[in-house]
Order: sequence, then structure tokens, then C-alpha cells
Amino acid sequence: MGADDNDDISPTLTAKSDQLNADDLIGGSIVVRIEDVCAGDEDQPVVIRISGGHQPWKPGKTARRCLAACWGVHARKWIGQWVELYRDPNVMFGGEKVGGIRVRAASGIEKPVDVMLTKTRGKKAAHRIEVLKAATQPRQDTAKAGATLDGIRVALADLDVTEDDLRAFAAAQFGREVGPLSGWNARQIQTIADRLAGEWATALPGWVRARGESNDDGDGWQGVA
Repeated sequence: MGADDNDDISPTLTAKSDQLNADDLIGGSIVVRIEDVCAGDEDQPVVIRISGGHQPWKPGKTARRCLAACWGVHARKWIGQWVELYRDPNVMFGGEKVGGIRVRAASGIEKPVDVMLTKTRGKKAAHRIEVLKAATQPRQDTAKAGATLDGIRVALADLDVTEDDLRAFAAAQFGREVGPLSGWNARQIQTIADRLAGEWATALPGWVRARGESNDDGDGWQGVA
């Protein structure tokens, strides 16, 4: 393949399955946002929906212990957090190295977290989970998550601005008052998500800095053009 060809074969390495597999990460680690957590079956009791168009992640006991060490045992509190997942080729199953999904880094922690994990029968070793800083979270995943209120809030955190900043900025752009986010309809959410993934990604933080303060003086939004 030539240097100018689209020679990334990562998509061809994806296993056909209803879940994220370790082999899906042969091409490299992924950084994803946890969008939902629900109950699975007896063998895979936790199902995590993640951003980026990936299949649901059904973490094994080791990965669940890592997540609980970072964010606690109440899985609903995991929603909105970011994780970096990678393939560890040394994960054993049935006495053979089959590879498995491991957590390399996580958002929402102030310092690295060390978790003692079983490596072989009777032996444990520390596994370190690094701090996933906002700057390392991919903007394309933020944009994909953005067509929901939670996604917009993730985008605002990524831009280091508040909801009040967004409302004041949007009011200035649209020439009308902008009400609380909880009152937005689907079309308004999509409109703002598209702008936050585009020109507002630069314009909004710059406007906030120039303004020097945020205002919250509107309580209704009649719609966006």
C-alpha cells in the first residue's frame, strides 16, 4: 500500500460479536466514555455501553474490580466517566494465554490507583490505573456523545466552561433568552451539540475569557433557528 492510501486495517481486525473483545484492541488502546451500565446474565453480570461506536463492553471480574476501585461499587455513578482500555496478551484462561481487556487509565480519580490482581493461582500483583486527564480524552468521542444533555455536559467540561456560560453565549448568538438545559427539546440539543463539535469549540471558551464572568439571566428558550 502506498503512503497516500488508506492503509489502516484496524477495522478488519474486529471480531464479529455482540460485545467488545480483547482482539478488537490488537490495533491499539481506545479511550471511551461510559454512557450506560446495566445488568447482564449470570456469566457476564455487568454490561457497559461505551462511546465511539464500539460494541458493549462486558467486563470480567478483574476489570470490574478496577472500576470499583476507581469509582465505587455503585455502577450508575460510573456513567459519564472515561476509561482507556487495552489488550493484555498475558491474561490467562483455562491455563492458556488468551488475552483480555484491561483498564490502563480512568477519569474521576485524583491520583493513580493500585489494585491487587490475581496473576496466577495463589499469586497477586499490583495493577496501576493512571489518571486520565481531560486533555487526553478524544474530542471526536465527545462530539459523538454530544447529542444528549449528558454529552453536552461532557463537552462543556472538556472546554472548561459552565452551563451558565453556554446559555449566555447561546443567547448572544441567537438573540433570544436561553433557558435551563433540562428544558431543551431534541432539536435544540442536536443544534447545540453540532455547534460544540464545530465552531463553538473555539468560540465559546474565547468568549467566556473575554467576558470575564458568566451570566444566568434567561428562563425560557423558544427554540433555535
